[in-house]
Amino acid sequence: MSKLTVRVVLGLLLAWSLGLRVWYAVPGLNSTRFWDERYPLENVESILKEGHLRPANGLHPSLTHLPQTLVLEGSAALYRTIGHEKLAVFDARGDFTPTAYLLCRLVEVFFGTLGLLLVFLIGRRLGDERLGLLGAFFLAVVPFHIHASVKFMADGMLIFTLILAFYMSLRAVARPTLLSYALAGLAIGLALSSKFNAGPIAIPLVVGTLVSRDRSWRTFGLLVCAGITSVIVFLALNPYVLIDFEIFRASFGRTLRVYERHGQTIGIESKFELFWLGIKALLSPLIHGPFVGILALVGVPSLAVVSIRNQRNSATAIGWLMLLSYLLAYPILYAMSTSNPDAHNWLPISPFMALAAAWMLIRLYDRGAEFLTQSQARLASAASVALIVIALGWSATRFTYTSTVPTTGDRALSVLASELRRAPSGRLILSEHDFRFWRRQTRHLRRRLAVETVPDLSTVSSSMLNWADAEVFPASRLSDPETGAFYQRRVDRLHESRVVVVKPRLFESWGPVLIALPHPMRQVGNARSGEWVRAEEDRSLYVARMPVIENPRAILSLEFGLPGRKQAVEIESEGRRFVSVTFRAPRDNLYQITPRFRYSKQIEMRLPAGKMPPRIPFVVRSWRKAGGIKRPKPSTGRDDR
Repeated sequence: MSKLTVRVVLGLLLAWSLGLRVWYAVPGLNSTRFWDERYPLENVESILKEGHLRPANGLHPSLTHLPQTLVLEGSAALYRTIGHEKLAVFDARGDFTPTAYLLCRLVEVFFGTLGLLLVFLIGRRLGDERLGLLGAFFLAVVPFHIHASVKFMADGMLIFTLILAFYMSLRAVARPTLLSYALAGLAIGLALSSKFNAGPIAIPLVVGTLVSRDRSWRTFGLLVCAGITSVIVFLALNPYVLIDFEIFRASFGRTLRVYERHGQTIGIESKFELFWLGIKALLSPLIHGPFVGILALVGVPSLAVVSIRNQRNSATAIGWLMLLSYLLAYPILYAMSTSNPDAHNWLPISPFMALAAAWMLIRLYDRGAEFLTQSQARLASAASVALIVIALGWSATRFTYTSTVPTTGDRALSVLASELRRAPSGRLILSEHDFRFWRRQTRHLRRRLAVETVPDLSTVSSSMLNWADAEVFPASRLSDPETGAFYQRRVDRLHESRVVVVKPRLFESWGPVLIALPHPMRQVGNARSGEWVRAEEDRSLYVARMPVIENPRAILSLEFGLPGRKQAVEIESEGRRFVSVTFRAPRDNLYQITPRFRYSKQIEMRLPAGKMPPRIPFVVRSWRKAGGIKRPKPSTGRDDR
């Protein structure tokens, strides 16, 4: 490839990658999209408002938030000078403005895109331009990397500094001078200042120094110099590690405990199981997917064999051994420190797996090209590149599109939330569509809407269906030969103006065509209080102690919170059993709500025997049917619900 061709292709790759990440960054410029952005923003706010570097929390080191702090301070200074409202980073209430969120995310976008350029430079040093371009492309299309290159958290800066540290380590081993090793130590210190799990990136420099041809005392002295430099850089950027270590011990210790509980919940029984889950994560569509992932997993042992054979005579082989040392060290040290199986924690090895996959693919192509003529090889090369770029590029573009454009389910739920905006709490929606909620992301939290996902509305009892406040199902149900008549009758019950049809539109919504039928119940009187009382003879049995209900035919619902419990529970009312629905209140507290039922004197609930309190309060609401429902037509066949 000519230099001009390489530059054009690299420029197009970086421009496309930058465009995807900017696109991903713009929607939701507030605290509701990425809820964990609040942690670095706490540290930014502490610096900008209070004027000192003491971190508000020690979840991550300082490089996670210092670049954003500098950018926001620059915007705030311009606002004080010019007075343009769009430059303000705090609003009248002291909260961060959309501009602040945008700037913080654009800083992540910048470093995420710059990391792709560094991957190209590493690939060119370890092979040629083909390896660099393909490795950068394989990383650019990783959905988790797109996500990390936008969200204001530690992962994006971590990936960039890891790539930078490895690149500087390659240069130091290739040309061992005091300056090159000091720069490598500087980059390692920056990596350590981005996230605490960056420690293994120091291993490639050690391995490269030990296996290089120049193993003199001078070289080992340079290695010590790099280590001292990295420590100085880390402490200079994180002085409170020495001044007040408790900040970091408390925050990071809490994170490790959460990780440990997560591993126990999943049921991780051994470290080998954790390694297997890591391999599955790398092969998942959120990281490399099966094509690139398998290439990488095959390429790693092949690289090990080739590099060990050629290490004495090849600087490139030494570079690959350095890369492989990190790929080996990170999983081992990660498994030693935690049993958390979260897939995103395997993202730090993705740039190096991308290079291994690129090397394997190029090697396979070169072997196959030996059996082709020159023109056939060019045609095969062009076709292969086009197929890979279109398939993987489309996958990354689709991920960005579906992550930023609302679904038809989002729009349907937004309509229902607006429809029920003046309604009291305790609203229940039955849906065949899985809304796939993200925490603090949707308006249903503010409306206290409980959503129960059911596989088939036609199998739901008549009372539960008619006494719900809304129902949602795909429009394709109307044309189903078996159940279409049932769903059509559900639509015919409402006036035409009440039927909501949500269709996908380009850049507005995506997903199936959905039909939402709001038919909210009306609350009778005010909510009243009751309590679950644990039975003396059976500690797992709770009996409802109800307030006085004058109407024996009243339609009721109960709302209550169960300490430390997220799962629904089974409730029995005079022989009828039903399951509660878990929903989140505005402050993100978990509550249970029962489907509506006829009042009865004996209502029971069973909980696992454990540390549950003897009494659990609940709220009782009485309901009656609202207007706007047409009288059902007589039918001699299927039940008209």
